[in-house]
Amino acid sequence: MKSLGTLLITVTLIVGLVGCGGVARYDLAISSTAGGSTTTPGEAGPYTYYEGTDVDLVAEAEEGYRFVNWTGDVDTIDDVNAASTTITMNADYVITANFVAQYVLTIESTEGGEVTTPGEGTFAYNEGTVVDLVAEAEEGYRFVNWTGDVDDITNADAASTTVIMNDNYSIAATFRASVLTVGGSGRYDTIQEAINSAGSGDTIQVAQGTYLENIAITTSKSFTLQGGWDSGFTSRSNNCSLTVIEGKGSGSAIEIQAGPDVAIELTIEGFTIRNGIAEWGAGIRIASYGGSNITLLLNNNFITENTATNRGGGISIESAGGSINASVTNSIIAENTANNEGAGIRVYSGGGGVATLTLTKNVITDNTVTHLVEGEGGWDGGGIAVYASPSGSTTLQAINNLFTANEAGFGGGLFGYASGAEAVVTMILTSNIITSNRAQYGAGIFSCSGKTCPVGWLGGLIEWVLTNNTVTGNTASHDVGGIYMYSGSTFGDGGNMTLLMRNDIVYGNTDRQVMLTVEPGRLGVATANMAYSDIGAIGTRGGGTYTTDHVINKDPLFVDPANGLFLLEEGSPCIDSGDPNTVFNDGQRPPAKGTERNDMGAYGGPQNYDWFGLPLLTLVSNLD
Repeated sequence: MKSLGTLLITVTLIVGLVGCGGVARYDLAISSTAGGSTTTPGEAGPYTYYEGTDVDLVAEAEEGYRFVNWTGDVDTIDDVNAASTTITMNADYVITANFVAQYVLTIESTEGGEVTTPGEGTFAYNEGTVVDLVAEAEEGYRFVNWTGDVDDITNADAASTTVIMNDNYSIAATFRASVLTVGGSGRYDTIQEAINSAGSGDTIQVAQGTYLENIAITTSKSFTLQGGWDSGFTSRSNNCSLTVIEGKGSGSAIEIQAGPDVAIELTIEGFTIRNGIAEWGAGIRIASYGGSNITLLLNNNFITENTATNRGGGISIESAGGSINASVTNSIIAENTANNEGAGIRVYSGGGGVATLTLTKNVITDNTVTHLVEGEGGWDGGGIAVYASPSGSTTLQAINNLFTANEAGFGGGLFGYASGAEAVVTMILTSNIITSNRAQYGAGIFSCSGKTCPVGWLGGLIEWVLTNNTVTGNTASHDVGGIYMYSGSTFGDGGNMTLLMRNDIVYGNTDRQVMLTVEPGRLGVATANMAYSDIGAIGTRGGGTYTTDHVINKDPLFVDPANGLFLLEEGSPCIDSGDPNTVFNDGQRPPAKGTERNDMGAYGGPQNYDWFGLPLLTLVSNLD
């Protein structure tokens, strides 16, 4: 009996370990990450279950967190991504409930646009999520920036960007009208205030009136400044006399100056700019230094009665190691003065700088360089003076302009000068009229290179390319009324200077019409190649040289030169006498005459002067 009792006890113990019917039991161990806990069955286990038991699992997140998933021994969990699910016990299991911080992104926008991605309102994201942000402006508005909690926004100034969700954030897309209004019923009282507020691509509309301001632009900007608007900003007049920037006689009326890493891109149109008094650029001063860039369009402006105590009465362009690309169109530059250089316009480059000026359909008249010394010439460039010093590159391209009644010691109409190693000046004149200018030397055009004064430099390259211009009626009180090329001086050797002429009329100026001079006893080059042109007396001095090809010396028979009518009479020897190459064929008839073959002078050629589109005499007479 004792052995039977022992057997019964042993069997009972074995059955108790395996379970009823021989079913095994397994342990379930549960944990959770920060941000929540497992409430069913809990986390105090391990919990022991019979094989095959389906155990409920419930995970609950704390505030600011959300459940992510179950990890570990999850093969028999029904849905590892569900906070409430089941697990079937087929072995010992260790599982973890995972939680992640969740942050709220609140988005709104100002008037003028909306946030299209992800939208506007409140959105929840997991910690670390990168959220795309896209803001779109309505017509007449522009995106400015994102404001609010912007530390984790990749670029708060970009309309399309991203934000990394590391906290709860509230942000706003800011928009602003892309048209800013000045004067009248506008938002701003002064032009300067509007410029300070302007963003890239904005337009500043200025109501008609007079603005007593000295405007300064010295930071990176890109905008258009328009005059001529009525007080309600519903319509705009093209009469530039109605909107005046008055420099008050105390500095440049407008100064545009760019230092290192500054980029400025401007359009200024529809203004009278007057009464600036400054050492440089009394009307408008444009200066670029240290690798900066300025792009400027001046259109339909009247720049007048400005006084430079040194250089650049109407406009001064200076590039010293920077880059300037300026264009002036459909404008009048008149009655400005400079003591030394460039009464109408002065353009300069040096020190690796580049300066380019394009003049199209302008009247440049009655500008005077006041420093005149009888018999010694004084200073340079009544209408325009163009310079390059060492390592400078300056280019002038002038098309369909009238240079008239300007005065200087040298170069009453135009003046060009290159001095120093790697100094380059390029002057490209096409279909211009240069008339009634006054100077002691080179009344129409004067050009020099090399060491022409005690502080000058040796060397320099200057090239003039003239096509279909009329140079007539210019008066030199001492020497050469037409075009004077002069290399070197008594102070030193000259540089390299060339003059290329084709289809031009240079006639009826005082004294010689074209003169090529190299200072006697000095090195230098002053040479001309003249073709298919009507040119009066041509002369040389020193080492000056020239060649001619189909050049005539005959009265061009202008219609009424005394009153500024330089159209050709029927029977003029200049009609159909230009270069027969078809690339030079006349563009418009009238004003050209005869066949399509090039007429010499400003009214011939493919870019012939549109007298009927630009009534020059009317413009000039209206200046008084």
